Amino acid sequence: MPEYCTHVRWAIHHAASVETIVVCLLQASLIKLNKFLQDNDSKRSRAEKKEREQTKQRHLKEEVRLSLPILPGHVTLPDLS
Repeated sequence: MPEYCTHVRWAIHHAASVETIVVCLLQASLIKLNKFLQDNDSKRSRAEKKEREQTKQRHLKEEVRLSLPILPGHVTLPDLS
């Protein structure tokens, strides 16, 4: 069970003031939001890295394609992408 759940349950169980319960709920919401933002940032970083690697691979394939000799009778170069 997440730590914030324990605090909220404790506040409610001990008949804490409404302000204390509200503070616990706000803290719980902030903890959830922070975790969401961290997860989102991690996913974004992975997606950006993947995109950079795919772009690099595309450029390498294009360099290979352009370096291939043109054989007599062939009008177009093979597309390796």
